[in-house]
Amino acid sequence: MDVPTNPLTITKVEGAVRQIEAAIRALVSGDFDVAITLAGAAEGMVEQSKTHIFSSMLQRLERLQLFDKKTWVDVLNRDRDWLKHPTTDMIARATSKIEPEQWTPPMQEFKFRYMANLTELETASQQRRGLIS
Repeated sequence: MDVPTNPLTITKVEGAVRQIEAAIRALVSGDFDVAITLAGAAEGMVEQSKTHIFSSMLQRLERLQLFDKKTWVDVLNRDRDWLKHPTTDMIARATSKIEPEQWTPPMQEFKFRYMANLTELETASQQRRGLIS
């Protein structure tokens, strides 16, 4: 095995961005345990950014009365801690800690797809409750 010996000099944010991108690649390839682990590590590297898509997602789900915040966070942490189920939520949580102007194209594409899935969830909830047909 030929391992580079050059030091890698990056900021915490750059390191978190690299981990988020690797988590997205792992998610797409079906390596769910790797995706969760990398996203969890990235989330822990930096403080919360002003623009927090994870927070807005929680508020949206609370408005839909699908979950209260504590229940939803417990579900997400169970995935992180036990690595039992594939999840995109850890990647959203990690991405939320990076300022949007520092997002890379894979992170922007991930947000677009993630938010589109939330819209589908919202529509299904409204249909179940008879608010739309």
